[in-house]
Amino acid sequence: GQMAGDPTHDEPLLDQIRAVPFVRHLRLIPAKSGDRNSCRVIEITTPRSKHRFALIVKRSYLDRSTVNAVIGQILGERKATKGGGQRVRNGEILVLAPYLAVPTAKNFIDAGISFADEVGNIHLALGNEYNWTVIGERKPPKPPESERMTPAAVQLLFQFATNPETVSWTVRDLAAAVGLSKSKVAELRLQ
Repeated sequence: GQMAGDPTHDEPLLDQIRAVPFVRHLRLIPAKSGDRNSCRVIEITTPRSKHRFALIVKRSYLDRSTVNAVIGQILGERKATKGGGQRVRNGEILVLAPYLAVPTAKNFIDAGISFADEVGNIHLALGNEYNWTVIGERKPPKPPESERMTPAAVQLLFQFATNPETVSWTVRDLAAAVGLSKSKVAELRLQ
């Protein structure tokens, strides 16, 4: 199964950061195990220096309340770190998310928070030296309903509806039961 902390899941987003002209090298530093307040840190090397960002990965769409919560949490931590805490220099944070709409992106920029999303929006501010911002990239359009609901998908949903306990089956067992590929079952179950 996909672990929440699976670094491979963030790879496309990290590739996007790697593509920024002044990023020479990226290094992921795992969270300290056992320290609940510790999160993964991403270290970005530029031609002039190294910058460390606390990494916040959001798997789902960020609505306004989530964004405000994230920003509030970060600004709160910044205040706390002003008192000589050395967790991440001046609270530099990098948020990875599936998609950030323009108003959200602007809120993050105003709060001094760097981010990258899966459609190409990115804001990377490294101190006063470097700044790279692309916002306003749109999500690719969703296919019409008819394409999304294949007969096999309907069959799988019917399977869940008639036998609720099958939701907790393994992907392999489900795939065998309805005659779908494992990847398709995994994708449908996520939906």
